[in-house]
Amino acid sequence: DKPLSGSTICPDDAKQVFSKYIHPYMLQLERNNPTIWSSTFLNIVPAFYVTNPVTTFEEIQKLDVGDQDVALLKVAHFICERSILSDPYYYGPGSKFDLTYEQIIDLINLANRMRNDSALYSLISTIPDNFSGSSRRTKFTREQRNDIQRRIRDIINEKLPDMKNIQHKGYEII
Repeated sequence: DKPLSGSTICPDDAKQVFSKYIHPYMLQLERNNPTIWSSTFLNIVPAFYVTNPVTTFEEIQKLDVGDQDVALLKVAHFICERSILSDPYYYGPGSKFDLTYEQIIDLINLANRMRNDSALYSLISTIPDNFSGSSRRTKFTREQRNDIQRRIRDIINEKLPDMKNIQHKGYEII
């Protein structure tokens, strides 16, 4: 069984547990020990996302800049694999997941929040593999494929090259 996959936990039950126990505990932890809060949040960020994506993004903003991209990648991995990041996996170019159009848009929205070029590349590079190829080509309409391509191009044009890290055209070219 994959954790948080929804196959054994009713989504409404998960939201209730989150609202009643986890979120209040995390608020208290954040006030009392921000360092432990940060570490704990990074470990459970997929649970936050599943129960409340808006709150998740607000909480991610409280992390150090470097940890924000880590949290976003953990959420992206969960969307793709429906498992947590500590499970064995390969996540990068050539990774194929059975994603819906809406899930791909969620991944693109996560990528749009990223700051680091290598984290951005890690996420963006998985998307084309999941809507190209003959079997997947029929899964998405032409309009959906064009929309996905446009959104990816917009992110690449806006965020690459990353002026705060090594300045090169490498990720932009890929």
